[in-house]
Formats: sequence, structure tokens, C-alpha cells
Amino acid sequence: MSRYGVDVAGFETFLDELDLEEPGAGFAAIDEIGKMECLSRKFVRLAKRVLDSERPLLATVAAKGGGFIREVKARDDVDLATVTERNRDQLAGELARRMRGLLG
Repeated sequence: MSRYGVDVAGFETFLDELDLEEPGAGFAAIDEIGKMECLSRKFVRLAKRVLDSERPLLATVAAKGGGFIREVKARDDVDLATVTERNRDQLAGELARRMRGLLG
């Protein structure tokens, strides 16, 4: 038995309050695409819509997992950066540079 549980209904109520497709926003951010988040079909649908849109997305994705997690990592339009002990201090700056490039 897991130590954690997911209040899917509460999570989906929270998702209803978000507008990741707002026209004026420069980019979307999702923390995280993980096993527990993927228990919500609404989350998966919303994340797919954002991924399929023109809006740049900065997201954390679980290191392991099948289904939607694997699907996200396999997309041709996804640029993955793996956090390691060696690169963790420089990665924030690198990701900021990448996002600035996408935003013009």
C-alpha cells in the first residue's frame, strides 16, 4: 500500500480554475506530469491540449512511468533535459535561455 493518496475530485476542481490556454500568456508550466497526476483523465486531456498547442510548455516529467508519461517523452516536439547532480546548479539558467529562445 502506498503512503500517498490522490484526491482526484479535488485535483480536478483545481484544474477547472486554471486557464492554461489563455491567449495572453507567453508559456505554460506544469509541475509535474507524474503517476499520481495521470490518475486524472481531466489532467491528461488538459496536458495533451497544451502539448498540441503552439504555446511553449515547461514541464517536469516523472523519470519512470508508462502511459501518458512515456507518450510525452516520446514526442518529437519535446526537448528533454535530465536533472543530475552534475548539472542541477546550471540547469535553471539553461532552461531559462531555452524558453527565451522559444518566446522570441
